[in-house]
Amino acid sequence: MNAKLMKQAKLQAEKMNALRRDPRYQKVIGRLVYEKLLFSKDILPNRYFVTLEEALWVSKIEPRISELLPAILLKRPRLFWATQPPPKDLIQVIKELKKGRAHSIFRGVLPYQYERWLERVGRKGKRPGVLKTFRLKQEDLKMLQMLQKKWNITEISVIRKVLKQALNLS
Repeated sequence: MNAKLMKQAKLQAEKMNALRRDPRYQKVIGRLVYEKLLFSKDILPNRYFVTLEEALWVSKIEPRISELLPAILLKRPRLFWATQPPPKDLIQVIKELKKGRAHSIFRGVLPYQYERWLERVGRKGKRPGVLKTFRLKQEDLKMLQMLQKKWNITEISVIRKVLKQALNLS
């Protein structure tokens, strides 16, 4: 029984090693090593152009890519060339990240596993802003514009300042 398991494990390891020698694998991992998003002792950094399809293919072999993809496509979408639209599951995860509350599993990766990459991709330590839409009345807009002129700051800065003052944080 152990000999059979050992033989299966050896065959599986040989398959994985063959896949890791594939040029797509080398190219994608090399680019992510170059961008300092991943570390690999076996693959040299490179600046090759990588397509999203290649990255998705490599994600089947290397789970770290599945963790990284949502953060990359949200914060540095030009890192990958898109020759086709992203898959629906990836689009869904990105929409959830934009709203600030991811809950979908992406190709076996739990939300907390791909969310942690948001602060490491792009501007380090920065999470993307959460989009909010408000319908303000005309009188609210006038007050906002008056404070904007009075303090000589942007509208969003006025809102942030008023929120901080309301919580006595400033």
